[in-house]
Amino acid sequence: MNHYKTVADDPRMGLNNELCTDPVAYCQSKHVFLSATDVDRKKCTCKPTVDLIGVVRCNWLHTLEG
Repeated sequence: MNHYKTVADDPRMGLNNELCTDPVAYCQSKHVFLSATDVDRKKCTCKPTVDLIGVVRCNWLHTLEG
């Protein structure tokens, strides 16, 4: 079983057990930082709705300010 690292292991942890070099968002579900390409790749800004007709932004995604 794979052990995936979170921000508890390293404060700058990103996806796939790699450090995030340019974080723009934080995923509260996975406890990792995401770069702009990670957000696009995971489609965090266009998750399908329950009825699969529309799209919404993921509620777990928190953008970093500053």
